[in-house]
Amino acid sequence: MRILADEDRVTQQLPLCQADGVVWTRTVPGRAETLKITEQLRLKGWVIDDQDLIKATSGTWTIMFRPTALPKELVAKAGPNKGMIQVGVLGKCYRP
Repeated sequence: MRILADEDRVTQQLPLCQADGVVWTRTVPGRAETLKITEQLRLKGWVIDDQDLIKATSGTWTIMFRPTALPKELVAKAGPNKGMIQVGVLGKCYRP
């Protein structure tokens, strides 16, 4: 799922754009899953700024994510999923 914070900013080549999303997971992600994600980011050249907040940067881009259990409101809609990873990305976008 991808939600643009302001689609007009992306198409008008303004300096910043933001995308937020959620990835549902079968289990509630823990420390091991978090370390696996941050290690993959590190291997791709991202600098991990904060291991607790889970914030990483690469050039003008910043990614933040948070593993957590599903909120009670989503449990009925989530099927077999028990957890999720909330993701936010902020950076400089250009018109394709």
